[in-house]
Amino acid sequence: MLLFTAVVALLLHTAAPDAGVSATPDSGAPARNPAYSRDGRLAVSVHGDLWIVSTRGEWTRVTSGAAWDREPAWTGDGSAIVFSSDRSGKFDLLRIPVGVSGAMGDAERLTSSTQPDGESAVAQTVGSFSFSIDSARPHYGFVK
Repeated sequence: MLLFTAVVALLLHTAAPDAGVSATPDSGAPARNPAYSRDGRLAVSVHGDLWIVSTRGEWTRVTSGAAWDREPAWTGDGSAIVFSSDRSGKFDLLRIPVGVSGAMGDAERLTSSTQPDGESAVAQTVGSFSFSIDSARPHYGFVK
């Protein structure tokens, strides 16, 4: 219960250092789109950047920049986060490898669509991930 209380308290705050840097959250910005990994780490989106909150309550920024990164979802083995981003000018799905200290490489674009943008979504289902770039034209795939 103490860990849950600490995580909820931290979700009400944020920080703004560079990607891969651990930080103490400042007050103000809400955390959105929470996603837990199997080992208890929490991925969230704060002001368009992705963060990981460790099981000890330490925050590490995973992405930064002008792009709006959101809707994180962990891969089954917890080695990467799949997320939605407008880095290419339209919302696509990307995957970034992560470790205990944050990002461990560059994000890899998984989708590319010339269709008009809809509300993108990433939702984990039993045994796979389901992706929908546009609710009118859903696409389903599996991320290893």
